Amino acid sequence: MENLYYSVPAFSLTPSKLVLYSKNFKRSLNSNTPYDPFVKNGISRRISNLQKSENGKISRFHNFQISIQARKNLFDKINWLYFMSKSRHKKTVSGKDIYNFRINFITLTLPSKQEHNTATITNECFNQFLTELREKYNLENYVWRLEFQKNGNVHYHLVTDVYLDYYVLLKNWNRILSKLGYVQKYAEKHSLMSLSDYVKEYSNNNKIDFEVLKKRYIKGKALKWKVPNTVDVKSVLGQKKIAFYISKYFGKGSEKGPKKNVLDNEENSKGLRLWFCSRSLSKLKKIVDFVPAFDIDLISLISGCKDVFKIIHDYCTVFYYSASLLTDKAKSIVNKLLRQYAISLDYKPAI
Repeated sequence: MENLYYSVPAFSLTPSKLVLYSKNFKRSLNSNTPYDPFVKNGISRRISNLQKSENGKISRFHNFQISIQARKNLFDKINWLYFMSKSRHKKTVSGKDIYNFRINFITLTLPSKQEHNTATITNECFNQFLTELREKYNLENYVWRLEFQKNGNVHYHLVTDVYLDYYVLLKNWNRILSKLGYVQKYAEKHSLMSLSDYVKEYSNNNKIDFEVLKKRYIKGKALKWKVPNTVDVKSVLGQKKIAFYISKYFGKGSEKGPKKNVLDNEENSKGLRLWFCSRSLSKLKKIVDFVPAFDIDLISLISGCKDVFKIIHDYCTVFYYSASLLTDKAKSIVNKLLRQYAISLDYKPAI
């Protein structure tokens, strides 16, 4: 039989890209009428999911390396998080105003040399930290990733749409780290330091000004070195910043630093996640449909906008775009489609 197989153009849409590809079908041998996947009883219907299930794949030890596909998934979740977040006005504990707050990029570090394998720190400290944020501060939508500093210490990047003040985070994280003695080790080491010792330790080859280091030393000594700076918080205030922060905090490859701590091995790290997202975000994937079943020309709508980056692969064409740079018409349509999709999955942005 001629033309036993045929293709139907399809697309997928997320807050950062439009992908065009073809879905192949086999004609029925018992009928002269080909199976039409996007028409039922003459009525166009939405196809909610064209992806094949990944169930049944063999799970292997990650060896502390995040796969390319996992990194793409991670990026997609952060883009969903930012897209669905609401712009809000917040005031810090110190009284500073933050306008147009959308999401936080938070980094958590250890104040002293890592003395436990990474799984232990994750299970006993980081997991407790997340649990407290969920219970006390209504943390529902978030993405996190585990990485290692040049000194081999584990650190965690956390992104959320809940406003979390630096001082609150610092107090809670240091309290939890004290369970394993990391704050105490930091205090013991620094209590023996002179100003000269401190400057030598933290000058970064004289890149940090002496007066800055002097102020830090005086402050640390006044606090008896019991409040190490183990937290960094960056607020994303605009669309242009999101790509920068994703690249800086989540896009680094393992070749740029140690893959793991010297205390880590396959035996004590089985089941350890390198990244994770909240259940609310895990449900948000992409809108998938057949082009002929869709009454909007998304290709023309998005491809004609500013700063759209087009890549042609063997089996698909991808249009990368920034939601904030879409035309008013495109922005209205795309926003409505994506938000309706997210709401249908019970996604609720932070207030």
